[in-house]
Amino acid sequence: MNEKLQEEPQTFTDFLKLVKKMEKLVQETPGTSKIEEQEMVKETQVSKTASEELEISQKEKTSELEGVEKETLKLDEQIEIKKMSNLLNIEEELANNYPGVKVQIADFFFAAGKIQEDEIVKHIKSSFHSLENITIKEQTNLGYPFALCKFDSNYNILIPITLDEIDIPTFISGSTKFLKLLSIGTKEIPKLNPDEIDKWNQTLNKFQLKVVQLLNTEAKNNLYKEQPEGITLVEIDHLVIYEFIKEYENKIKEVQNYNKEILEHFELLKQKVSSKEGIWENEGEYQNAINNLRLQLGKIENKQINLSKESQIQYLKLKKEQRKLNGKTKRFKIEEKRGKKISREEKEQLVKTLREFQSKKKELQESIDLAKTLEKNINIWMEIVSMENKQKADEMLLAKLKPKLKKKINELYEMQDVEDIVEKIVEYSTELEIITVHVIFMPAIIYNFKAKQSGNDFEGKLLFLPPLKEFAFLKPVKI
Repeated sequence: MNEKLQEEPQTFTDFLKLVKKMEKLVQETPGTSKIEEQEMVKETQVSKTASEELEISQKEKTSELEGVEKETLKLDEQIEIKKMSNLLNIEEELANNYPGVKVQIADFFFAAGKIQEDEIVKHIKSSFHSLENITIKEQTNLGYPFALCKFDSNYNILIPITLDEIDIPTFISGSTKFLKLLSIGTKEIPKLNPDEIDKWNQTLNKFQLKVVQLLNTEAKNNLYKEQPEGITLVEIDHLVIYEFIKEYENKIKEVQNYNKEILEHFELLKQKVSSKEGIWENEGEYQNAINNLRLQLGKIENKQINLSKESQIQYLKLKKEQRKLNGKTKRFKIEEKRGKKISREEKEQLVKTLREFQSKKKELQESIDLAKTLEKNINIWMEIVSMENKQKADEMLLAKLKPKLKKKINELYEMQDVEDIVEKIVEYSTELEIITVHVIFMPAIIYNFKAKQSGNDFEGKLLFLPPLKEFAFLKPVKI
């Protein structure tokens, strides 16, 4: 402690002994009502909010998309063809919105394959057995865009481990990769009305997982850079891409999405402390931690000095108050011996005053104990931060605090609930590094057909997705 309590003829210990004698004297006085202490225990419930993990944990789906990514990258490296103007616009806008982020956009076309018209007729007949004279009126070949989005980002998080009054800085850093296949076609599909477009969208949503699986297995032999002849490309809704990137960017900025990484961090710290390694990975982390600790020590030292000064002031005030209480108690005793009656109200007021005095005394003792603890902690940490390099600081830290540090880390790891830890994290950063968008136009054919049903004309529209070999009726309408 930087400033010690001033020495007085009567020590603080003597002072407390005298207080106890006085308490006993008052309690033994006839007619005194004894006030019992009651301890209030408050129960707090910690509500656990399930922190959503980043979608990169979906390993199976990500693995499938990684295969597609590799094939598109190979193809894009082999053949460099001028991008469509709308893709160039998207690339330019993303580059403007995310300066410093590498933006890569490319377009690809999936081979349509061939199907005979009689196979289409056969499928219609199998769905509507009552139809006769089925003929194909019109065939519209479309290319519907899907976007394989890949985001590369990194994170750096300072995780404090609290021992007494000190938040020991520890750090985790790493990179994340996220892959997602999006349907990015506009709502305006050539030659379809709003009801038919709704059915179109329902169909694509239904088969999107199959699209992922198809691309994973067939991308190598069926992706091309040149646009096939005779197909109309559905326009790209660039807002779907922008909104999804923004959603991902917001997600990586939420520190609670790194719960898994934080628990892994504590598991690694357990191993390091047990094997007598340092808790800081490199010199950069060490310097960052030392600077952080020095700032904390400065604040704690100020707190300790103020506590010491305040304790001295309170000590002197209590001594003065104690003398008054002592005198009043003696006066009551003398007056009672002389036969003068002391009223119950006066005695109860004396007890109340004594209780208040006891409360102040307890607070003073707590302040003195805290000041001593702070002084001890300051001395320990001053030794640690004064070491000349990381190795010596690690050795000193473990020599002074290993049992307490190990216990605390074990508690945090075994708790498996990082909500409290996340609440204390105030220093972290995330950064989006690379945005890669591979637009893949999948072939889709719309067949307009007519037929007879019980002598009446029947018209319909059939959607056929050649790579998936899937059919869906957009307009089975009887007229």
